[in-house]
Amino acid sequence: MTLVGQVLMFFHVASAVAWMGGALLIAAVLFPTLWKMGSEERGRFYAKIMPLLGPYMLFSSVLTLLFGGLLAYRLSGGDLATFFAPWSASSWGSWVSFGAVFGLAAFLVGEVYILPTAMRLERFVTKALASPEGARWAEIDLLGRKLDRVATASLALFVLALIGMAGAASV
Repeated sequence: MTLVGQVLMFFHVASAVAWMGGALLIAAVLFPTLWKMGSEERGRFYAKIMPLLGPYMLFSSVLTLLFGGLLAYRLSGGDLATFFAPWSASSWGSWVSFGAVFGLAAFLVGEVYILPTAMRLERFVTKALASPEGARWAEIDLLGRKLDRVATASLALFVLALIGMAGAASV
């Protein structure tokens, strides 16, 4: 592999570790901890973490896809048909395609559902903390639970993407 390929590989893997690590931290540590707190305490935590978490996850996910796409293009010699050919055409291309499909699915779930829901949750919490007597904590908790479930499902997509990329690396 050329130096450019190695640099692309490094940045793809590093950004994927940041993205998947963030998802794992959210699903395995943050949400289980949040559900042990009271509603208002949970709301204060949301208000502090959401403005940092959203941009972090967006930035790391975009970098992962960008560097992964450039790397795949470079390693395929610019022949994108490698990724769209029947599964039997290239085992490396098949594994990369498998991983990429699930990585893109995780990205879409994040951008289409998780990020907008997290931003909505942040707005609800900000209002609730500004006016505690009118706070609708039950709605905030329901939104948080939905976010928890979808974030956990997204983590499963990451695992499948990781399987695909590990398969590609092994051939």
